[in-house]
Amino acid sequence: MTFEFWVPLKPVSYHPPKFNSKTRNSYTPEPYKSFKPAAKTLILQSQGKLNNILDGPELPYHGAVMVGFEFRCFYKTKQTDFVFTSKPDLSNLVKAIEDCMTGIILQDDSQIVEYLPGTKKCYAASAEEEGVMVTIKIL
Repeated sequence: MTFEFWVPLKPVSYHPPKFNSKTRNSYTPEPYKSFKPAAKTLILQSQGKLNNILDGPELPYHGAVMVGFEFRCFYKTKQTDFVFTSKPDLSNLVKAIEDCMTGIILQDDSQIVEYLPGTKKCYAASAEEEGVMVTIKIL
């Protein structure tokens, strides 16, 4: 069984918490700090829709899955190529969405055993088209 959902937010790289040795406090750097709760809210809305579609497993799902991501980013430059090789790194974009799906769609991101072909980052035609298309295949 395969299902998809759209997260209409500008893709942001994962940034682990940083530690300030002077104050001995940890903090999460922007823009990931504000991205994570917004993405979790949108994914939670998708969870309700997915529970209605799925006629089987309850979410968060506990079994093995394959996932695919299409990150669409808008930049105000005149790009002619559909895919781009500049930052942010694809692996950090993937980690950010995986982190947001944990506990909502998947019990843990360790359930992901393989990435679907076509996982990529590409340009969006406008800022309104920025976001992430997530595809999950239940094994």
